[in-house]
Amino acid sequence: MFGAKGEEFFYQTLIDITSNIVEAIRLFRENVETLEKKEEYSERIKALESKGDEYTQLLITELNKSYHSN
Repeated sequence: MFGAKGEEFFYQTLIDITSNIVEAIRLFRENVETLEKKEEYSERIKALESKGDEYTQLLITELNKSYHSN
């Protein structure tokens, strides 16, 4: 559908997204009960959320390129 190079990009990006989600889950799990370091926790969660937003935008951009070039 996307060609070998395109497929590799999408698979890797999906792996990166999954890793980001796993990191957020790990962070949440470590802090959900105590929230001892609320500010640090909040900053780290926001950074992971921003990273997730960047991945989403990247995927949308590349999907648009793939479909509009065919």
